[in-house]
Amino acid sequence: MKTRLFCFLTLFILFCRADDDNLLQNPDFSLLTETGTIAAWHLSANAQVSDGVLTLPLSQKRKDSDIHTASVVQYFKNIQAGLHSFSAQYKGEFKNLYIVLRVYDEQGKQRELLQKWLSRKDFIAAAGQPGWYGFFYHFKVPEGVNRASIHIEPWGNLGESIEIRQIKLCENED
Repeated sequence: MKTRLFCFLTLFILFCRADDDNLLQNPDFSLLTETGTIAAWHLSANAQVSDGVLTLPLSQKRKDSDIHTASVVQYFKNIQAGLHSFSAQYKGEFKNLYIVLRVYDEQGKQRELLQKWLSRKDFIAAAGQPGWYGFFYHFKVPEGVNRASIHIEPWGNLGESIEIRQIKLCENED
């Protein structure tokens, strides 16, 4: 476990050195639109922000099931071909976390470059931060892609919630 945590932290530091490297807009959820919603993000109802942490209650019922979800989505243009990394930290009660990075080419064709269905065992405890867990993935964006979207969807029971912070999407050197 310690080796896995050390590898995670080393990779994160190497590939996402500064906040300036983050391709996502408003990663700390601090900017608001004129109407008071959180800028650059499409969020489930009842989302709340405090000190750079987004809290989402699981309140959207999945059709024909007792599972409830929430969602965090950002669309962005001009993603470059090459290696990228994606990371975030999570805290809270939920059963699974579904993460998708979709890319679109000039013709509008959609592909999933990163599609992960995660459970608690897939997360790494954040050092010195009780209750916080993280993950880190590398993926390669192919030539011909001109836009993308990141989707984060926790699944669980009604009344559960998730806190999200430090979401980063970075370009890496090949």
